[in-house]
Amino acid sequence: MKYDIKRVKHIDQLRKLRYPKNKMLIIGSGIMALMGIKNNDDIDIWTTPDIHKRMENDRMLVKTVKHGDVIYETKDGNIEIGMNLPCTKGPLSGYLKRAVTVSGYKFMSIQDLLKWKQCMGRPKDKIAIKQIQNYLRSSVNESIVHLFLEYLGAENDNFYIGKSDIHGKGVHAKKWLDKDVKVGTVTDPYPKITPMGSKLNHSYKPNCHLPDKNGSHHLLTTRPVEQDEELTVDYSKYDEFGDPDPSWS
Repeated sequence: MKYDIKRVKHIDQLRKLRYPKNKMLIIGSGIMALMGIKNNDDIDIWTTPDIHKRMENDRMLVKTVKHGDVIYETKDGNIEIGMNLPCTKGPLSGYLKRAVTVSGYKFMSIQDLLKWKQCMGRPKDKIAIKQIQNYLRSSVNESIVHLFLEYLGAENDNFYIGKSDIHGKGVHAKKWLDKDVKVGTVTDPYPKITPMGSKLNHSYKPNCHLPDKNGSHHLLTTRPVEQDEELTVDYSKYDEFGDPDPSWS
């Protein structure tokens, strides 16, 4: 799952309040905006009693009462903070431990959010549940496709298979790669050489090597590699490839 705090509206306004990030849990649409599921109109926060008490004299906040609980909110209503949250199971500390942390801010985990929305059961909660479930299904399918393509040797974020100037098809850098970047898996205990590994060509001046880790070899760059540059290893150093022909470059 990809998190982007820039998607969360009013986060800069929250930052200006200067309360401890580790004692505030952003709930509701905040985590949904962070994940790109939907936009948030405001930020709702569950906080600890000591922080809630400190807000009493904060001139940037207005004290209100909702459903019998004292709430502090910004004058424009963009941020709302309380120390009691209905439909929760267990103390805030447990939710904070399970939270997603981005830029120091604690966001309610998507699992906890689903349970909370199911318990609240309001019309807007039911809509949010469907949005979250659709997002999770999409994310799972995307991850499976990504792993399947990588296993087949089609591509991943770092490489693709394309025409080689050395021989047949080869493995090429999809983007600029720094030194010591893990490109992909070349051999594993079963089925030994992966489809990606089978397209890896030889060079006596390679830009990659294959360190062994628990019986598997992963392709790592030995220097910075330019986009579209072919990735190569020295066959003579690895039993899996056999001896290279002396005429090969």
